[in-house]
Order: sequence, then C-alpha cells, then structure tokens
Amino acid sequence: MTDTKKFLIMKQEFLDVYENAQSFAKKLGHNRDTSVNNWLNGRTVNIRGVTKAKIIEIFELPHDVWMKEFNRDESFRKYLQTLKTKKEDNFDDLLFEKLAEITTKEREILMKKLEEDIDFKQIKSSTPSFMFEYAQKLQKEDKIEEALEVLKILENDPSSYKIIHANQIDKLKAILLSDKKIQDWDGAITILKRLYLNENYLINDPEVTTLIASNYKRKAFYSHNKKSLLPKEEIDLNLLIASIAIHKKAYKGKDSQDKYYDAINMAYLYNILNAIEVEDADSIEINQLYTELSKGWKINDNDWWATISNAEFLMLLGKINLAISEIEAFIINNPNKLTPSDLNPTLRQLEIYIHFTGDDNAVVFYEFLRDCLGERG
Repeated sequence: MTDTKKFLIMKQEFLDVYENAQSFAKKLGHNRDTSVNNWLNGRTVNIRGVTKAKIIEIFELPHDVWMKEFNRDESFRKYLQTLKTKKEDNFDDLLFEKLAEITTKEREILMKKLEEDIDFKQIKSSTPSFMFEYAQKLQKEDKIEEALEVLKILENDPSSYKIIHANQIDKLKAILLSDKKIQDWDGAITILKRLYLNENYLINDPEVTTLIASNYKRKAFYSHNKKSLLPKEEIDLNLLIASIAIHKKAYKGKDSQDKYYDAINMAYLYNILNAIEVEDADSIEINQLYTELSKGWKINDNDWWATISNAEFLMLLGKINLAISEIEAFIINNPNKLTPSDLNPTLRQLEIYIHFTGDDNAVVFYEFLRDCLGERG
C-alpha cells in the first residue's frame, strides 16, 4: 500500500482532525499546500519522512503506523478504527501470595563488589527480589550476559513476583538486549513496544521512550552484522520516522526544562532524513523546533548536557562558531567538571550524523570535541 493511499484512508477516518486540504496543509506547516493536493489527486505515491512524522503527530497515530503492511484498504481502515477503542488490562481482581523479603545474607552479597564467579545454582534458591536486584547490579558492572541469565532464572521462578514487577523486569531485559555486547535490537523493541503502549507506565518511567527510539535508530543505521553503518540508500526511513514520532510524543509531554533531549534527537533525525531524501534539505524544521524550545528553556551554565545540546542545535543551524564558544565557556567556568564519559556520547552521535550527511559544520564540531577529549586524557 502506497504512502498516499494510507494518507487518504487516514483522512477519511479522522475527518474531524483533517477538516480540509487547506487547513491540514497549514497544520503540516512549511507551505505544504501543493504536497497535500498532489496526494489527493494521485500525482505522487511517496511522502517525505519528515512529513510522515508530522502526520503521525497530527492524527495522534502509533509511531509504527508507516511500518505496518496491509494488503487491502479495508484491513488498514479497520486497524485505524481499532485505535479509537483501546482496552487496558485490569489486574485488580488478581490475588498474589505474599512474597518473601530479601534476606540479610542476600543484602550483604549485593553490597559487595562482584569478584567471584556467579553461582547460578545458588541464585535459583534465592528470593525473587534478590534475583532482580542482582541482575541490576550485574548490568551496572557491565556483566551483561550474566545479568540476562539471572533474569532468565527469575522469569522461570514460580512465584508471582514476575507478574507484579513485569514492567520493571521487561525494562531491564530490554536495556540488556540493547547493550553493545548483545545488540538484539529486535528483541528489545518487542519488549519496549508493550511498555510504550502502556500510558500509565510511561508517565512514571519516561526513559522507555529513549530506549525504544534508540533501538529503532540503531536498527535503521547499522548493517545486519551490526558492526558497520549502512550506506544512506539502504536505511529503512520508516524506522527513523517512528523514532521521531516517539521523541515528539515525549517532547510534548515534558516540562520546558526537560524537553531538550528529545528535541536535539529530533533535530539530528530531521537533517538525516533531509540529506537522504534530497528534497527541501534545509533547516526550517530545526529552526522552528529550536525557537519553540528556547521559549521556556532556561539553560543552567553548569549543566553539561543542557550546554552540549544547545551547542549541537547551534551547530545544526550552521552557527558553528557560536556552538564552539558555548563549549569553551563551559570549560572555562567548570575546569574540572568535564570528563571523557561526558564527551563520548556526543562524539558517537556526530560520527553517525557525519556518515549520513557529510555536514562540514559537524566535522568541525567533532574535531573540536575530539581536541577537548585529548586534553582530558
């Protein structure tokens, strides 16, 4: 089913949101009247990635709607209709046995540094609470395979612990599967999708949005052997669109001070999509996003993550000298605060971005940050 065919059915099912071609084009922004008319008149079959993400936002559709395959118009129409009547599981009537509390000996084990080999037989006879906390400890100490093994034991435990704490267990498992040692992005996405669709859980744990969006990006960017970045012609754009939609939903639901993480991730993806599709490859979307973000965003000069995100925005908007001066000012004001672990995530992000866009400003910014890293060992 073509992009425009999907759009026509969306329009029919959400007519109260669509209203008419002119009003919908206005909601899309950036003078898209011609584009909407082309979709309606069958002149085009494909819709640009950035625009697809905007359509998800306007119609309030699931992030993966463009990825789903439908053989017939009616099947897609029924799918959209089911979205209007969501049902939530209700566990209020379930009775659970009283769970055993973690023992003093188990607590002592958790307090110690993990130096000895793990005795999985002993873990099987431990309390479920200990198993979960032990898996968390292993994850923090980068023992990823061992942590997954402990979770496997916990999932087979006969108690109701795994039912009561299913969300927390699933989230930890998704984190482990996402790790660079495992890279089971499909497995992580399957788990995270269920958590993401649980609105009540998302309110209490917004980190799920970060996890699922990151896994979509990794799956889109890397080859099947998961060791090298794909040529830009081979990227699955719908995975990036889903990632934008997730970040956008998180962005809209957060306070002004907490929006910048999702905003800068959207900005990178906007530019990557533009570079791949070679159409309207400008900074209009990013400029609008940065202007909106800046209205309520008060940057703390001592907050590295806010500072680097602001500098990245400036770099993406072509203001490379201003971006560099922001980092230089932070280093002057916080001479002993910046560490390699602070710089590495941005360097990895820039490496991916440069690979797909060839952005000269990004290269300059990358080399500047590398120099900063060299000065700090």
